[in-house]
Amino acid sequence: MAIKSIIASIIILLSTHASANLIINGDFQNCSLTDWSLDTDGLGQLTDTTDFSVLDSAGQCSANLGMSNLEQLLLNDPSGLSGFANTLSTILDLSGVADSQILDLSFDWIFSGGDLQDPLSDFLSVSLTNGVELDTLFTQFEYGSGTYRTQIDTRYDGWALDFTLNSGFNPDSFSSFLTLDNVSLQAATVPEPRALLLLLLGTGVLVFGRRIC
Repeated sequence: MAIKSIIASIIILLSTHASANLIINGDFQNCSLTDWSLDTDGLGQLTDTTDFSVLDSAGQCSANLGMSNLEQLLLNDPSGLSGFANTLSTILDLSGVADSQILDLSFDWIFSGGDLQDPLSDFLSVSLTNGVELDTLFTQFEYGSGTYRTQIDTRYDGWALDFTLNSGFNPDSFSSFLTLDNVSLQAATVPEPRALLLLLLGTGVLVFGRRIC
């Protein structure tokens, strides 16, 4: 019984090293797009947010981007300069992170719809930008789903993390959707000396316990 109590204490101590998510409302569990910016064609915050919504599945919420309003913008603009992209964006505040710290970035995505899935089709892209520079992290033309993971450093402090649904040039374009959830940015999980010591202590307790039994 004592061994179990010691192991439980070690697990609790190790769990205190888990870092907080630096993306506010990254899991959308308040079932809103609070703390996110909505943008169409780089024009800034929108008055018509028809293409941006939250999907609520029994209290498990996720962000959803569509393209119906985007298509209307293109049809109503004789210049053809509108209706190219919807973007859900958040600004990275890394001011409280040590300069040498590496950060784990991850998110769950579902890309679906009725386009042809060729080089001229709707596509999704994920990028980091400061308004001048653009670093593309992820691009997807084919429908599917998954979890994307990468690592970034603190030079991206103040940059925008953009999730963009881009329009294609097929007859069936403007028919795609992007569902997004569990957007996370946390300090990379590199074991600290104290954590390693606790882990070794726990292993030693287990071995000793087995021997005396």
